[in-house]
Parts: sequence; structure tokens; C-alpha cells
Amino acid sequence: GILCTYIAVWLFMMIWFTTDGHYHLFPKAMGDILRKSSVEELHFSLTQGLWREEIWGYPLISAPPGAEIWAWFHESNHSVNEDWRSLVNSLSGLTCSSVNFIDSTNSITPKWTFRPTGVQPDNVSDQGESTRVRYGTLPAETVCTENLTPWKKLLPCGDHTGLGRLLNAYQLYDTYYHSLSVHYRQTCTSADCVETVYELTLSLSVVFNHAVRSDSTEDWSIVKLFHRQIKNHCPVADSSKIFVDISNKEESEFELSPLSYTTVQTSDTVYAVYDLKTHNFSHSVNLNVAYKQPHQAVYGDVNPPMIETLRVITGTVHIHGGITSIINNNSPHPVTIIYLEMVPWFIRIFLHTLHIEADGRVVEPDGVYYSPGKDRERPYHLELILTLPPHSVTKISYEIERAFLRWTEHPPDPHHGSMIGSAVLTTVIDNTDNITVLSPFSMTLDKSVSDVWSPVVLRLHTEILISSMMTPDFSMPYNVICLTCTVFTIAYGALHSLSTKTFHVEPKKTTSRADWLKKFLPAFMKKTKTQ
Repeated sequence: GILCTYIAVWLFMMIWFTTDGHYHLFPKAMGDILRKSSVEELHFSLTQGLWREEIWGYPLISAPPGAEIWAWFHESNHSVNEDWRSLVNSLSGLTCSSVNFIDSTNSITPKWTFRPTGVQPDNVSDQGESTRVRYGTLPAETVCTENLTPWKKLLPCGDHTGLGRLLNAYQLYDTYYHSLSVHYRQTCTSADCVETVYELTLSLSVVFNHAVRSDSTEDWSIVKLFHRQIKNHCPVADSSKIFVDISNKEESEFELSPLSYTTVQTSDTVYAVYDLKTHNFSHSVNLNVAYKQPHQAVYGDVNPPMIETLRVITGTVHIHGGITSIINNNSPHPVTIIYLEMVPWFIRIFLHTLHIEADGRVVEPDGVYYSPGKDRERPYHLELILTLPPHSVTKISYEIERAFLRWTEHPPDPHHGSMIGSAVLTTVIDNTDNITVLSPFSMTLDKSVSDVWSPVVLRLHTEILISSMMTPDFSMPYNVICLTCTVFTIAYGALHSLSTKTFHVEPKKTTSRADWLKKFLPAFMKKTKTQ
């Protein structure tokens, strides 16, 4: 069967030569933040939706739902915690997001998981351990156009020319999955690494359900997907290319137009490459894929990836429960992984209940790191090094207890539940079939597809979890306020009236008989005359 979803990925890379003291095309707003916070390497993502490896394969850049930040810091006069707070607060203002809520209660110092992807800092040991790295998430963060707009302003040409013209928010946010990210690292300009530069990559990944939009047919074009055309290239770009995967072109019998493309082939993938720098823009660029015969979109099974993950929360009561992660190793070889859990402080982990089994057999981890949480101060941090047997299903489970929150600590929709961020699974694989791998020297597709990189680091994120917490009766404060105000008004109103009004005693008037006769005698005489 054919799975009719379309994946689009944008990669915009800018180089910062810090030796001359100028920013050039590097966004100054971002450069000031990185310098002020003493950042060595930064990875920041805002994602809506969950990437389905079993359907779409492995992502080019993996990111969990919500907001995720992890960064390495230089040695500086400030503490790492001060630089971390400065970084998240600055990124919050720059991207119009809520990452300023990342603090000590939802951030940790990973021990093994997050290694530098660029030039290795001097403060990293041979085992990759360092105290100058921080990791934080906001699983409940939503992503919308107010985040995309400042992200586009970091591009040298914005969304006016080149590939940036396709960044149509109306189309990008009507999709299964969308993730925008910022990656900053130090890389070498040559193989001997005599000179280094800083590389900033802005990435956007989108998964379209084109069959629903196009009457269940698989014909597509740039105009159909984005409702825009490419009319010229970015004049300040050194390279501007579009890659289209045409690996199944012959068996699917479709035609790609225009025909002015070159082909690049990797071990198992063939790409059609359009170079916008050399393209004749007498007509706008509108890539079009049309099938030779009427072709209906058919949904079917795809080959399973080498590593699959599933994470669930167990238990039916509001106090006790558990968290279980299931990891499938579909490879014929054993695979070593690093498994990271960061659980909020209000979900208490009992380490003595940790149980790991593979196909019913107990598995002893190769390494365990555990940092207990502290109420309202720090989260629970668990890292495991495991060896997954070939063709096995490994289950990691432990028991939890939900804390009782103060009524001011609940989220705006407390009955929806509280979010638990994704777990992170990291491994190194030798087989790069069905995987598009970014080059360790340049995060561009042009460099990545032209060379074969093996082994590669594969990072996966699990589902976020929603835990039902014990919630008080939030209507009680309203009832108490109404009752208190009513009683207070009645009591205070009477007291206020008595204390502010003045009373005057009028003397009693005495009426004599003569005055009585003057008052009633005329009326009596008038009545007598009428008779």
C-alpha cells in the first residue's frame, strides 16, 4: 500500500565568523542572546503533534510535542543557572513563547543523553559528562503563527523571496505535524579542524495530509500544498536548492515537472534536485507531480523502523499508578540505548519499583543515574543505559504517586490533567537505510545526501503523558465569596446606616379646644347648610 502523506522540511543555515567581530547575515538579535548567555551549543524546538516513526519513518530532526531546549554553556563569570535563566527568558521574548516558565522545577543536568553535536567543548569529559549542560521542556506549550512570525524574521530574506515564500502560515498550521527549531553549534571549516565557525540552522518540518485536501488523489504541486509559488531566489544565499524524493518514481509511474533537475543518489534514496540559483525565473517555479494513470491514495502498512517506542501511564486512581515504556528492537543485532526520563516533582517516582524485562526475562541495566525530585524545587531525573536483545520487546516500568497540589498550582484546565514530558531515547546505529542523516560538518541536505555518514546518532521522543490529579472543588471559593459578601452587606449595611444618619427629636405639639374648633367648625357649618 501507499501512505499518502507528504513531508516538507526547510533548512536555512547561516555561518557566523566571530573572529572579525561582525554579524554579517547572522541575525543580530540571536547573536546578542547567545553571547550574553555564554552559549556554546543550543537546540530549541516548538512542536505541535507527535512524529509517528512507524508511519513516516525517522525524522530528519527529532523533537517532542511542546517546547524543548537543551544547551551547553561556556566557562564564564556567571553560574550555569544564571546563564540558563537568561537564555530561556531571552528566547521567550524573541519567539513569543512561554519558555520563560522553564526553571529549576522542570529542567535538569543530563548525565549521558545530550552530547555536543559540534566541536566538543573543553569542559566535557571522555564519557561526555559535564555540569555545564541544561535540558528543559514545556509539554503543554502550544505553537501558532505568533511563533512562526518572529522565527521568519531571523532569515536574511524573510518570507519575501526564495524558499521563504512557501512559509504560508494558513497551510503550515493545517497539518498533522509541524515543528520549528533553532540549532546553534560550533563546527570545523575543514577536516583537520584548524579553524572553527558557529553555525545557525533554522529548521521547519511539516507533515501534510494531502489526500484529504485533494479528493483522495496523490497528484500534488507546490501551489496545491502551500498556495504560493517561488518567483525568485534569495539574492544573498550561497546555495538554494529543492530536494524531491523520487525513489519510487518507476514503480509508482508519476512524472515530475519541470524537467530541469539533476539527480543525487544515496544508498537507498534518489533525489531530484532543483538549483534555484541557476534556474531561469522567466516563469515561477511550481513543482508538479502527476500520475500517468488515475491514481487513488491507498493507505497501507510500511516497513517498521529499527527502534520503536511506546509510553503509557497506568493505574485508575488519582493517587497511585505507574509509567510503562515499551521499546521494540526490530534489528537482528543487539542495540545499546540511553533512556532519559524527566518527571515533574508532583509525580513521585519509587526507584525500588523499577522493573526492566525483555521478552519476559529480567534485564539488568548497564548504567543507572537517578536524582530524586524535591517538592516545588526540582523534578525527578532517571537515566538508564540498556542493551536491547535482537528482535525483542523491552518493557521499563516503575510505580508513581501523585502529590496533592495547592489550589493555585493547578493548570488552567485542572480536570484535563497535568502534562508529563516525553522520554528521550538515544542510540547509535550503523545501518542508515531509510534514514536521512544530517552531516556532522554541515546541517544542510546538499552536504548530507552527497556523503554517507555511519555510524549515526539516532534520537527519539515518546508520547507526552496526561496524569489526572486530585482536584479540589474549585466552585467552593466562589460559593464562599458569594455567602461572605451577602452576610457582610446585610450586617455592614445596617451598621453603616445607623452610624451615618442623624436623628432629631421633635417636641410634641399640644392642641387647645379653640384650635380644634377653628379647624373643624367650618366644615361642620358647610355640611349643615347643604342639608
